[in-house]
Amino acid sequence: MKKRIWLVLFTVMALMLSACTMAMPETETMPDDAASEEMADDATMDDMGTIVDIAVGNSDFSTLVTAVTAADLVDVLADPEAEWTVFAPTNDAFAALPEDVLNMVLADKELLTRILTYHVMQGVVTSDQVSTMMAPTMEMGAVGGDLMGSELDVKFFEDGKITVNDANIVMADVMASNGVIHAIDAVLLPPDVAAMLAGDESMDGEAMDDDAMADDESMDGEAMDDDAMDDGAMMDDMGTIVDIAVGNPDFSTLVTAVTAAGLVDVLANPDAEWTVFAPTNAAFDALPEGVLEMVLADNELLTRILTYHVVEGIVTSDQISTMMAPSMEMGAVGGDLLGGQLDVKLNADGTVTVNNSNVIAADIMASNGVIHVIDAVLLPEDVAAVVAEAYAAEAEAAAAAAPAAGGTIVDIAVGNPDFSTLVTAVTAADLVDVLADPEAQWTVFAPTNAAFDALPEGVLEMVLADKELLTRILTYHVMQGVVTSDQVSTMMAPSMEMGAVGGDLMGSELDVKFFEDGKITVNDANIILADVLASNGVIHAIDAVLLPPDVAASLAE
Repeated sequence: MKKRIWLVLFTVMALMLSACTMAMPETETMPDDAASEEMADDATMDDMGTIVDIAVGNSDFSTLVTAVTAADLVDVLADPEAEWTVFAPTNDAFAALPEDVLNMVLADKELLTRILTYHVMQGVVTSDQVSTMMAPTMEMGAVGGDLMGSELDVKFFEDGKITVNDANIVMADVMASNGVIHAIDAVLLPPDVAAMLAGDESMDGEAMDDDAMADDESMDGEAMDDDAMDDGAMMDDMGTIVDIAVGNPDFSTLVTAVTAAGLVDVLANPDAEWTVFAPTNAAFDALPEGVLEMVLADNELLTRILTYHVVEGIVTSDQISTMMAPSMEMGAVGGDLLGGQLDVKLNADGTVTVNNSNVIAADIMASNGVIHVIDAVLLPEDVAAVVAEAYAAEAEAAAAAAPAAGGTIVDIAVGNPDFSTLVTAVTAADLVDVLADPEAQWTVFAPTNAAFDALPEGVLEMVLADKELLTRILTYHVMQGVVTSDQVSTMMAPSMEMGAVGGDLMGSELDVKFFEDGKITVNDANIILADVLASNGVIHAIDAVLLPPDVAASLAE
């Protein structure tokens, strides 16, 4: 039986934070008076936004935000009077869960709450506090469903790495006005929950064997005829694709668009069979400001986009998974009856993508077809180019408004201990004023301390002693203009060459790639935390130092 998973999409998008950062006060001279210093710190913390604001403002935490919203924990984690330490799994961490586990947990509010609160501690614990403790391991009580659930095993290693149970902290000390976030690369499970989930997986195998035997015993012509009659009655009871969309508030924008385009009768036709990839309200909200209004006002363009989401015939998720090829091209019903094609892929982790969108709920059966819920609006290639221009305009407008909300790229880097080596290097190269320029707009691929530590022994010291070489390497990490992860993912090509600002103002190029699982790489480095917005640009934290090809060859020698 197909599971219908209706995810409650969060309504806090208006809280989007313009700077997911740890901005420091811009004055370098600290007040001598302790009371004044405390007041200044409080003001800075208020500017940061709550833990919820920061999570909502960072696309790498979108699955976490969905889960927190479904568990009704938004008000708890947004409480300005509370102090929390949150070990926040990234989207990749959730995607690494066994197939169907995430959907099962999201459908069980009590279990979901138990797991999420296991990631939360009362009080603020920074990475510095962990590293300075006497013991390399400390047991910290997590806030469970019973207020104090199981304990977390937090370890600090000599190389600076910190683990929580079996998860690694990939970005520490993201400060909020009511606590601190540490991004982790795995979902934490209380021991009893982990045992239960492991047991469910083994039971599923046994249940499948039992079901297969029962099916073999009961399968005869008469039973098949009865099933067919029952299925027909059930399909009639389901309602059409339009009925289902109208009955779900998460599709209200889609219903408005379908009505405006005059496509209601087409999608409600009881004699037709359609597969519809249905964007949620949040998917439409993610379009650049003004784009939805522009499309709704242009009936021809609106029809072109909507019918690009529709395929003739019924294609379920099972059919996708049993196809020979992991990718299939399906002709979408466009404005000309057969428009562009959709690239539908089944990924190794069991997830399904359509172009650059994710199927977040599959196989919602209707009397005249099937609906698959997706998290992004699909755009034909020529339309995508127009929207990309709108994204660029929106980014410029956001950058222009950012100075009032956050610090510069330098402020953010100085305020985060994971960038201390980078700050040392930028200072040694006399690039502070360049990257702190409030009139400039930069995209910085920022290596963490661990990235610098991974360089061969002696290389960092050699580079720091050679200002010209240091400047060449650092500016190779910087691009003019603001490029967010959303802009990378919506570009036509999966790879783009972007000119880095080198010592000669335009150095070598960077090879930036976006993968189907959402991962983004720059040359051979992975972006481990994207879209840390500043008043004069954006920072993407990376796990390796980027080297221009000639410098890499020279260092290899």
